[in-house]
Amino acid sequence: MDSAAQLETIAACWQGAFHNQRQVAATLARGGQVAPELTRELRTLEVERLEAPQLGAVVLYFQEFRASAPQLAHRQRVVVLRVDPQRGVVRAEQLFFQGGPTYDRPPLGTVRVQTLGPEAFDRHPGCDLFFEAEPAHGRFRARMDPGACRYRHPQDGEVCADFEMLLYPDQLWYRDRSLRLADGSVRGEVDGFSWLLFDRADGGLGADLPALMRQQGLWG
Repeated sequence: MDSAAQLETIAACWQGAFHNQRQVAATLARGGQVAPELTRELRTLEVERLEAPQLGAVVLYFQEFRASAPQLAHRQRVVVLRVDPQRGVVRAEQLFFQGGPTYDRPPLGTVRVQTLGPEAFDRHPGCDLFFEAEPAHGRFRARMDPGACRYRHPQDGEVCADFEMLLYPDQLWYRDRSLRLADGSVRGEVDGFSWLLFDRADGGLGADLPALMRQQGLWG
């Protein structure tokens, strides 16, 4: 498959609604001591393709929500997919919304987002993702270049982010953390830098979701 065909395949796999219900249920069924590496919080992810030629030919917009703060989009990004001519692979350029925090932002509707111009976003090329096909596993792996995603945090100084994603036709995995460069300490990480597993939500989250959420102590 050439790079242009890979781009459309990646875009198709990335779009849709996802949740980590199965991973959370497995953690709860396991029982035992609570540990930061064990995923206990339900997360939902919505990825839509935008008609936004002012940003690029293939533009995706995603918002991820946590059950503990459903009124905020924990992660909110626009990504532009294109073939990187130097590397010959698919590159996902991450566009960060200007203004406000990087995480836990007010939700923003698709209709509004797809009208925004380039000036509405900050670009950090070192934070872009590069996709590699892994046909033996039927997936694509996307990651940043090691040590390349650096930014200055108002309180913590220079920070380096590390993000990696596995993309299947029916699943999406990712792990994410950031380190303070001054002393090498962890500034933030998702569940002990473990993989989060999101399944495609073909038929919604299921009738047992409220019961599952009550077990976490996060439902009403």
